[in-house]
Amino acid sequence: MRITGAADINAPFDKTLEGKLPQRVISKRAAKGYSSYGNQIGLATGEGREYYHAGYAAKRLETGFVVGATPAQNVVREVPQAGDIVVLIGGATGSSKPHDAHSIETCGAEVQKGNAPIERKLQRLMRNGEFTRLIKRCNDFGAGGVSVAIGELADGLKVDLDKVPKKYAGLD
Repeated sequence: MRITGAADINAPFDKTLEGKLPQRVISKRAAKGYSSYGNQIGLATGEGREYYHAGYAAKRLETGFVVGATPAQNVVREVPQAGDIVVLIGGATGSSKPHDAHSIETCGAEVQKGNAPIERKLQRLMRNGEFTRLIKRCNDFGAGGVSVAIGELADGLKVDLDKVPKKYAGLD
């Protein structure tokens, strides 16, 4: 599902806010990007809607999500125990960058960027009941980072963050 918001996409280019791209340019590029990504992971967008309101002139609304389903017999709900393995897959690009006082100026508009071919493989893996029945708990690994993703799995986990691979040097 994709829900977006833009100001008037038919507004003349000379009415564009200083330092901003014209609304029709943003809307076309966003739709192209979303379409490309969905096609790469094999998803049809069942609901797509763009709302138009002057309030979106300075900051566009861009939201979407995917809902998955699997047969009930492939879902296990158990309490994690000491010694269980935690597997980390993924992470958000924008949140893993180092930020400072200038970040709001240089990367405030960044969004999470995935890896469509890998995500497609993960979606296929999650359809495999033999695999999913090994999972006691599962959580998304998004912009909240390792602490949020793991912290929501069980109470009182101790995590050796030095053993967590990093996307690139400089992350801590």
